[in-house]
Amino acid sequence: RRKWFQFIDNRIRDRQSHNDEEAIDLLAYITSRNSSELSMEQLRDELSTSFTAGTRNVAIVVASVLYLCSRYPQTEQKLQLEIQEFLSKHGNNFDLADINKLSYLDKVIKESLRLYPAVPLFIREVLPGKSVVLGGHSLPEKTQIFFCSWAFHRNPNHWENPDTFDPERFATEPLPFHYFPFGAGPRACVGMYCTLACTKIVLATILAEYSVNVDPSCNVDTKAFDATIVPQDGL
Repeated sequence: RRKWFQFIDNRIRDRQSHNDEEAIDLLAYITSRNSSELSMEQLRDELSTSFTAGTRNVAIVVASVLYLCSRYPQTEQKLQLEIQEFLSKHGNNFDLADINKLSYLDKVIKESLRLYPAVPLFIREVLPGKSVVLGGHSLPEKTQIFFCSWAFHRNPNHWENPDTFDPERFATEPLPFHYFPFGAGPRACVGMYCTLACTKIVLATILAEYSVNVDPSCNVDTKAFDATIVPQDGL
């Protein structure tokens, strides 16, 4: 932790003393616009949060997709074909709008997030002075409400063959609030689009060059880790 704080503090000081007005990264954005509003500690914490949340979730989703591809070779082959055709057309000269046209990759990621949502639990709280009626139950103020995406995404009352990996189920949009790997509504995860964009780029880079084989004895039994899930014994 101390090494990280020292690293990020040095990066902030370096950027503040050599401000590059053309830079478009997050560090440049925050330091150039908020240098007088945020303390060094606040800048460090904001950047640390963005870095951690923006990389761990990508790693979890990528690992889940690669695991499922190894278990479903036909999915992997179809995905590789789409990626190879995409790269033969664009090479490395593509932007976010282009990569979002990889429709099968999008379906595979969505189905992976249905089965293995990186964040399996969301918490809301009834506002002070308010009460809410849910399912005939009156919830008083300050009641904490837990929403488990992991359980809901596997509920046979809402999903057909919920334990089956089937990317084509996302050929049509799920019903509202039936699918929420990043939460839902106005307080959905602010990093959702960043996570999805990075995940698509990483997966396209890997699967353009490699086929993935996971040890047959490996089962992705998961454990909780700082509000996310990770494979119990690695992958």
